[in-house]
Amino acid sequence: KDESTFGYWISNNTNATSPFLEIKDGEKNILSVNAKDFAAKAKMQSSGNKTDYTYTSGAVTVAIASDVLNDEAMPLGKTVQISVKVKSASAKNLSAIVTLFGDGYVSKVGTNGAFTSRVEKGKAEYPLVLIAGNAGSTVSTENGEQKAPGRIVKVTSAAVAASGEEVEVLSFRTIASTVKNFEKSSNQVKNIESMTVAKKEKTELSILNSASKLTPFPGDTITYTITYHNIGTSPAQDVVISNPIPVATTYVENSAAGDKAEVSVDRKKVAPPQQGEVTGVNWKVAKRINPGEEGTVLFKAIVR
Repeated sequence: KDESTFGYWISNNTNATSPFLEIKDGEKNILSVNAKDFAAKAKMQSSGNKTDYTYTSGAVTVAIASDVLNDEAMPLGKTVQISVKVKSASAKNLSAIVTLFGDGYVSKVGTNGAFTSRVEKGKAEYPLVLIAGNAGSTVSTENGEQKAPGRIVKVTSAAVAASGEEVEVLSFRTIASTVKNFEKSSNQVKNIESMTVAKKEKTELSILNSASKLTPFPGDTITYTITYHNIGTSPAQDVVISNPIPVATTYVENSAAGDKAEVSVDRKKVAPPQQGEVTGVNWKVAKRINPGEEGTVLFKAIVR
């Protein structure tokens, strides 16, 4: 199953007796259904990237649409838009609460942002991002910021006037994060939330520097790899990455390389015709780095 689809959020707790979907008319609760009953009784119809769920209880009919949209501002260039519509002949002020379940650690970021890890065999995989979209909606998590397995995310809508016709009461997005590091993923969530709610685009790159040997000895050759990742919501262009040569190492001439990157080096100033020791490496990345995309550059050095 696709990590970014709506099905992920309800499939993790289909045996639960707690409400998955609640519809209110003012303060009065007019519908409450758990994930198991919803999955069993809702009529589902799929066409292309869109899946529609229809659930009826008494005089209340709920239509949930899950639509995979192409959006270059989002990681992987796509987002799943969720729309909850309700029809009730007698309701005057409709609102909804959707309770979603993650199978890992859930943390809240900002007013309308949250993410949860996807855990398999004890290892956290790509976090999943949840963003509320429409005005008046809020995202809340269980027990604040504390981390514990099997946490919930609640998306609550503001009241919408009803006249017996089908009206949209709640709208939100789910997005698959492209960053495994939780600190960087949290920054990605903040950027996506700002883009979704306030329509503010941002370019932000995360940088991870790693060495091929953690405990090297004199004479060992180490490969240093720098991974860059666009965690923002707008493309990054004309990116220049610079890295000094680590202390007590000597740069291996012509070892610097990168993914579509032009390499240059900084050297100590010495009297010609001598050539000074390399003190740093620069990479000018020629390609456009879209949101969610990453690349690598590297160089080698010998331990003195």
